[in-house]
Amino acid sequence: MRADVQLESSYNSTRLDANRQQVLNIYPQTLRGYRQVPGYVTFADFLSTGEPLIDVNASAITDADGDPVNVSITPGGADRGIIVGGPNQLMYQVTGSSLYSIDSGGNALFLGNISSDPSPVVMATDANQLIICTGGNPSAYVYTVSGGLAIISDADLETTQSVAFLDSRFIFDQPNGYFVVSALNDGTSINSLDFAQAEALPDDIRRVFSLNQLLYLFGETTTEIWFTSGTGRPPLDRQSVLQNGISGTYAVDSIDGAIYFIDGNRRPGVLVGSQHSPLYVPAIGEAWDNYGADDFTTARVSCYSLHQENFVDFIFPNQGVIWTHHVTSGSWFEKDFVTTTVVQGFNLVLAAHAINKKIYRLDYSNYQQDGADMTRRKDLPLISSEVLGIGGAEMVIDKIKLHVETSVATDVTVKVSKDLITFTTINTVNVDGNKTIDINSLGRCREIIVRVETSGDAKVDIIDAAIDAQVLKG
Repeated sequence: MRADVQLESSYNSTRLDANRQQVLNIYPQTLRGYRQVPGYVTFADFLSTGEPLIDVNASAITDADGDPVNVSITPGGADRGIIVGGPNQLMYQVTGSSLYSIDSGGNALFLGNISSDPSPVVMATDANQLIICTGGNPSAYVYTVSGGLAIISDADLETTQSVAFLDSRFIFDQPNGYFVVSALNDGTSINSLDFAQAEALPDDIRRVFSLNQLLYLFGETTTEIWFTSGTGRPPLDRQSVLQNGISGTYAVDSIDGAIYFIDGNRRPGVLVGSQHSPLYVPAIGEAWDNYGADDFTTARVSCYSLHQENFVDFIFPNQGVIWTHHVTSGSWFEKDFVTTTVVQGFNLVLAAHAINKKIYRLDYSNYQQDGADMTRRKDLPLISSEVLGIGGAEMVIDKIKLHVETSVATDVTVKVSKDLITFTTINTVNVDGNKTIDINSLGRCREIIVRVETSGDAKVDIIDAAIDAQVLKG
C-alpha cells in the first residue's frame, strides 16, 4: 500500500517515546510543506566600539579640556531586555549594567549604568519616560532625553521588579501582593494613597502587565484582572480572578490581543481577555518536566510577527533551547540559536543573543546563524501499521519518497530510526532545485521515524512525503 505522510504533525503523539521526533529550525508553511526559519544577520554589534562615557545622571564625563571621553565599553553581562518606543521612538536595551539607545541604522549610544544584578529587567514607556525595573537595589530607574538616566527615589516606591503602562499611568508591583499607580504621565511620582492589593487570594505579584485597557496582576497561583474605573485611589477596580499564575516574572508577552505565558504549573498557555487556554502538547510537557526551578525563573517569552505569521518564543537560556509556537498553524518547533529578547522595531524583527551581546535582524533571504551554517531537521511523524490504518505485527518498507526544494545545490541527508532512539544515515543527496528523493528497501520493522536534515547555505523546503509499505499480518 501507499500512504501520504502528514508533515504537519509534530510533538503531538500521546506515546512519549514517539515524541523524540524533532523539528529544529524549520516550521510548517501556511499552504504546503515546511520551510527553514529566517537567518540571523547582525543589526547592531556596538559593544566593542568606543562610545561617550556617561555617568548615572547622564552627564558626559570629560577630560581636562572639557571634551567627552570615549571609551571601549564591554558590559559585564548579556542581554537583560529590549523595548521599542518611548523617548525619540528608539530601541532601548539593557545589557549587563549598561543602558543603550539604538537607532534604525543599528547605531548605539551608551546612556548610563544601572544596578548590575544579572536578572532580566522589565521596562515600560510613554512618549517621554522610559521606566526600568530591576528587582535589585536600586530597583527602578527613569530615562528622559532632558534628564538622562536617574534612579527613581520616591520614598513611597518600595522594591519593584515589574512595571506596566495603562491610561497615562505607570503601575509597579510591590511587596506582599500590593501594587502602586503613579501620577498622570510621571512614573517618578508616587503617592502613598495610590496603592491597592491583589487580595482575592494570598499571592505575591510576580508581574504587572497591561493589554487592551486591562491590568493583569500575575501571581504564582492566581491572576487578577483589573480595569480603569476612573474613580477612587487608585482609579482601578478588580474585574475577575483566574486560578492560574505565572512561572516567572519574564515569562509573558503579547501579540494581536493575546497574552502568551508559562503558567504556574510550568506549562505554556494563552490568555485572551479573561479566557485561559492551555497550549500543552505531550512532548513539551515531557521536555519541560526535566527542567529545574531556575530554568523557569529565568525563562522568557517573546512574541513577534514575520511575513504575516505569528510566533511565540518560549526561551530557556539555561537549557540552550527555544520552543517556538507557530500560532498560524498551531504547531511547535525548536530553535538552537538562543536569543533572549525578540522585538519588532524599525519595520524589522530584531533579536538579542543570549551570550555574544549582538542584536540580529531576522531575514528569510539569509540561511545562516551569524555567518555559520544552520542545521535544519524535520523528523517525520511515527510510521507504523497502526498509523497507516492496517493492524499488523510488522511492515516491509519498499520506498519512502521525499519532495524537497532548494534555492541552490545543497546536501540533504536522510536518516531513519527503528528503535525511536538512534538514527542511522541512509543517504545524502545533493539537491539543486525541485527534486524527489527515493529511499528504497528499508526492510522490515514494526515502526520507523524518518529524519530529513540539511545545513547548507541555501533555502530548503520539505514539500511532502509518502511511503510504500507492505503490512505483514501476525
